[in-house]
Amino acid sequence: MRSAMTRGVWFAPLLFAMSWLLIVPVYESPRPAIWGALLLAGVMLSVAGLREMRVSCAPATAAVMVAACMFAAVLVPFPYGIDPALAAFGFVLLVAHRRVAWAGPGFLFAGATLTAQSVLLAVYHSTAPRFASVGLLGDAAGFLLGVIGVPTAPSPGGLLVSTSSGTLTMALSWETFGVLVLVLFAAGALLLVTFARRVKPALVLLLALLPVYAVLRFAVLVLMFSASSRIDLFWSASVTLLSFVLLPVVLSAALPLEPDRELEVPALAPRNRAMLGSAALVCLSFVMIVGLWGFHDPGVRKQGRVVMDEGHSDWEWSTQELDTEWFGEKSGYNYYSFYQYLDLFYDMEHNVDPITEELLDWADVLIIKTPTTPFTAEEISVMKQFVKGGGGLFLIGDHTNVFGTSTNMNPLAEEFG
Repeated sequence: MRSAMTRGVWFAPLLFAMSWLLIVPVYESPRPAIWGALLLAGVMLSVAGLREMRVSCAPATAAVMVAACMFAAVLVPFPYGIDPALAAFGFVLLVAHRRVAWAGPGFLFAGATLTAQSVLLAVYHSTAPRFASVGLLGDAAGFLLGVIGVPTAPSPGGLLVSTSSGTLTMALSWETFGVLVLVLFAAGALLLVTFARRVKPALVLLLALLPVYAVLRFAVLVLMFSASSRIDLFWSASVTLLSFVLLPVVLSAALPLEPDRELEVPALAPRNRAMLGSAALVCLSFVMIVGLWGFHDPGVRKQGRVVMDEGHSDWEWSTQELDTEWFGEKSGYNYYSFYQYLDLFYDMEHNVDPITEELLDWADVLIIKTPTTPFTAEEISVMKQFVKGGGGLFLIGDHTNVFGTSTNMNPLAEEFG
């Protein structure tokens, strides 16, 4: 029974990794109920699998760690604050009573794993869009598919795969290889490796197995896609979980753990002012670095008044708010977001009436976009005088003369060469 619980702890990092996909909108909309279930299951597996571990911690040290973890839990937003809160609860259990101390290591492992995963999630989001190539993983996948009798060929768009239904172009990306889940899983797996009988060989085996599993999983999903034509196989949460479930099974058999050991949390020395001062400076530096990394300067509002003309344009609209309640042609050909972005910096107004001198007396810049009705000679004269007086004229045309936009724009543009 104990052996089964120890092996089961390998599933905890996978459940934690999957929980992120169900609360952070990576591939799908958040599903809090399933996220909570996966999180709870992962914590329970962690507690059961590490219950034989004995961790000693001085009450003063535990108090400091609990205070630090709870400060972090309050400081960071949901769901990231749950990670240090679990670690704080683990420290409380360690010193609360002997009867509950056995659950402390499991909560500490859960908190540490989730915290590491949250950091890796941020790193992934900032690096993955900049480095789209999967490199050798794509070459290995093409080779493997060829070995099992599926003809493939490299393509600028990915990998050409010949199937009974035709030739498919499969994208070779971090998403199709499940790299995000692998990276998040590795965060907890690396912690578990420290409890292996032989740590270094176990570490080598783990790092070698992860890319191999990614290639095998991709090949299986390609075969499933060729048979079903369901492209959501590559990002469906349920399929993703099932496709990775063999990984902890293999690791639990290949890397037996020995968590029944004693560890000691280093005691803090409150009287050592130099050490406490150094620790405080390190913490402050960390907070400042994280703050600077996550800070986005919104800038300041500029001195300027901008008018966007809608009176001559029944195309690529800017007046209806984009949301999830409506869709279609009007949502695709749309300037609403452009208008809202400018409104962050300037005083913006829509115009649905003829362009007059009174209107432009208020404006510093006039935006004319894809006009579907012509301007009168008087309107063109007013705009010409507006520019001569220092006003700005921003003309947005189309790559074709759709709905006469070029025909209607040219007489105005010709006034400025």
